[in-house]
Amino acid sequence: MALAISSIISFLVIRGFRFEFGVKVLGLRDMESFIWLLLFLFFARFFYKNIHDPNRRLKGYAALFGIVIGFFHVIGGGLERMTNVSWIWQNLKMLSNFVNMYFSFACLYYCFAFTGFSLLEKYSNEHPRDKVSPIRMKPVFLVWVILLICYIPWFLYWYPGMVTEDSGGQIIDALSVDTLSDHNPAFVTLLMRLVLVPAMKLTGSIMTSVGILTFLQMMIVTFVFAMAYVKICLHVRSLFLRGIIFLWFAAYTVNNVYSVTLWKDILFSVCLLGFSMCLDQCTEDEKEFFSRKSGCILLFLTTLLLMLLRHNGIFVTAGVTIFLFFRFRDFRKKVLMTCGMAFVVFALWKLAFLPMMHAKKSPSKELLAVPIQQIARTLSLHHHDVPPALVEDLEEYFTIPEFWTEYWEKIADPVKGKFRSDLFDEDPGRFFSLWRRLGKMYPVDYLNAFLQNNYGYWYPETSWWITSIGVVANVVEKIDGLHTEPIVRFRLIDAMYNWYVQREYNKTPLLPLFFKPGAVFWVWVFCGIYCLYQNRRKFVLFLPGFMIWLSLQWSAVYCEFRYAYGLFVCLPLLLAASLTPQIRKE
Repeated sequence: MALAISSIISFLVIRGFRFEFGVKVLGLRDMESFIWLLLFLFFARFFYKNIHDPNRRLKGYAALFGIVIGFFHVIGGGLERMTNVSWIWQNLKMLSNFVNMYFSFACLYYCFAFTGFSLLEKYSNEHPRDKVSPIRMKPVFLVWVILLICYIPWFLYWYPGMVTEDSGGQIIDALSVDTLSDHNPAFVTLLMRLVLVPAMKLTGSIMTSVGILTFLQMMIVTFVFAMAYVKICLHVRSLFLRGIIFLWFAAYTVNNVYSVTLWKDILFSVCLLGFSMCLDQCTEDEKEFFSRKSGCILLFLTTLLLMLLRHNGIFVTAGVTIFLFFRFRDFRKKVLMTCGMAFVVFALWKLAFLPMMHAKKSPSKELLAVPIQQIARTLSLHHHDVPPALVEDLEEYFTIPEFWTEYWEKIADPVKGKFRSDLFDEDPGRFFSLWRRLGKMYPVDYLNAFLQNNYGYWYPETSWWITSIGVVANVVEKIDGLHTEPIVRFRLIDAMYNWYVQREYNKTPLLPLFFKPGAVFWVWVFCGIYCLYQNRRKFVLFLPGFMIWLSLQWSAVYCEFRYAYGLFVCLPLLLAASLTPQIRKE
């Protein structure tokens, strides 16, 4: 019976993959067909052994992982090829194809999860721990120096740093005493001002001032990386794994480039890593952590900085704080005092300090990417069928007629840039009333617009650009004297940078996954479900990345690497926490 069931499952899996890759005939006529046969035998053998495995709980969690990611994979593949999900119910044949492909990918990811969970569980059982070791600062400083040596050539090559359009605007605001905007977090702009203004007075050079700012950011990034690496080494005993993790921090090209890129997202992601290290310490020994003032202070600072460094940071801290409150029942007062104080300071910053500084608020349209895209997509397809009065009312909210001609399904900026925030602010209810009326008429188009604008964060085979090159042209025009002027040119850095800019990594199996936000997110989910399976307190480390991912579903860009950079930065710590054996009880 088991052999028959495993053979049927294997046949259905192969059948679904054939639909995915467009294979119509399966016969033993060439090498491709032989490969399909090998895959059939592999899945048949796996499920035959799996049926006889007595660990039902492990099967359940592995099935949960497979069912969830399999669904997202097939939906994302449809969006990638056809820009909609309507194909699923287009006809009975398409629905059948969807079911077949979904079953195949669910089984594939089930195999991956079951095998991975089994290996991690075996490792934990074979390597129990007796105690928790504290972080020592001497190794931290040693690793910090080594990382700086690895990163300084990138600073010299891209001197004075990579200045994007967003960070260029913040530099202009930082150098102008009378101007402060909260479009990009005002706190980051003020930090820039603290460095740039004194540097300009001392040197009189914008190049040197920006270079100092970039170098300070690089020092912060490498120091936190050094702390994280030493922390990870307390979890991982294997010298081989330690070496791979060190190479991740020292030579992963994106880390090198981003350390000298002046984006708010870099400091935010590094702060997220510090926040995750605090959570990891909580799970190791909550009594020791909350009894020490230094631990509470670090948790307070990282919580506050996450909210100040990026606008969606408050979603991360709010979700994790609620979990901490219910998880650490014996220390609820400490959690409320530590995290609650961070929220109080943040509220004072938003409600009192910024108005005192006459800071310009972020335009309303920055929060309306989803409804704006939904309206634009729907009208681009159906404006001739929509009542003219409704079209005219919606056109009032944009600076140009027929604004839907600017629609691009993957980025909201072209249409969002034409939106009138002033008119929206006068009566938000009227806008949302019009938005709902159109949505009731075309709900499927609203769904397609929403998914098309965020699928890069959950479809594991999608990637986009990573960063600009040097100082962008728009910034050169606005800031006199600021341009890219390498101090030393390194051929190796040039080759490494071109390698990932031209996406040469796509030619190497598995390597592209390290450049795709959707793929890394599912690694997070894998680790989170495994921690749930083991009933581990380490599950809390999964939550910051998950909260970031949730906030990215309302992003203005379908696959912005820097928005999800925190997932990449914290990934080694999350993986190490999953590998961490349980502390052996006496």
